[in-house]
Amino acid sequence: MAVDFIKDANSIEQIVDGINTAEESPEIKYFGEYKLDSGEKLAAHYAYEQVSNYDHISDDEIKTHLQELKSKDAHFDFNEALHIAKQFCNKCET
Repeated sequence: MAVDFIKDANSIEQIVDGINTAEESPEIKYFGEYKLDSGEKLAAHYAYEQVSNYDHISDDEIKTHLQELKSKDAHFDFNEALHIAKQFCNKCET
């Protein structure tokens, strides 16, 4: 069964745990049809969800939410997660 992991999470700590265990987890996580099978993809999804209702989205806004995850000890490649988050976003500045 497909699960929207970010929307179903109860806390940022649960999200961080999911990011840190994404590659070893047997649970399949999705964002729409996009399989979230790495920490980078989960971090990107989290950051995108935080800014998705904004009228205009900049890299700095996405970076803020990725940095929040890093500050909670989430382990992922920051630049890769930023790149993925921008792919999710059709309102992002390029």
